Amino acid sequence: MIKKYFFKTFFNPKLCNKINIQKYPWGWKSKEEINKIANFKVTDNKTHMENERKFIHEYKLNEYTEDIYNKTYYAYTNNYDFLNSNLYCPKLANGLNILRKNSNIGDIEIEIKIKKVELIGNWIKYGRVKNQRKFLGLYDENEFIHEITTGMIGPEFQSIWDQQSIKQKVKLLIELQDRVDVFEFERNLMVHNDDWQLCNINRIIV
Repeated sequence: MIKKYFFKTFFNPKLCNKINIQKYPWGWKSKEEINKIANFKVTDNKTHMENERKFIHEYKLNEYTEDIYNKTYYAYTNNYDFLNSNLYCPKLANGLNILRKNSNIGDIEIEIKIKKVELIGNWIKYGRVKNQRKFLGLYDENEFIHEITTGMIGPEFQSIWDQQSIKQKVKLLIELQDRVDVFEFERNLMVHNDDWQLCNINRIIV
């Protein structure tokens, strides 16, 4: 209970002003806005990472995206608390809870039949992957040890001081019979084969 209160308090999301939950109870934005998100190109940070870590198994990612789409939709329509799951970053989990609380779930009448999932963006950026399973949402065991170590040593060990968290993000277009949605996932590139977590849907979190 205390942990959940912490995440609600310190990972409070800023929701996009293009959201219209009355008109769009699922997806939350117009098709025009979602198409703009799909077509927006993100600049990739030029970081030196081994290709093995950056490799994306596109077929598996597409399958995973379809599975997460279905789980998210049914969780949303069945009043599930997204803070109970590690599949979602804390801000998105809070955002989904807020939108659902202020929506009339009975207005959602969408038959989920996914026709196609397509990877449309892939970029790398500096930043920490935040997750409910981590200490304070920020540190897993390896990250915590790294922070302690850099705090104890002197600046003469510049290579350790300069190490920053690096994450990989992907954007996928999900095409259904009568709509499209855009899902964004992220993973920690400092951890080999880290799991993808959903961090945004139709850019509801800004």
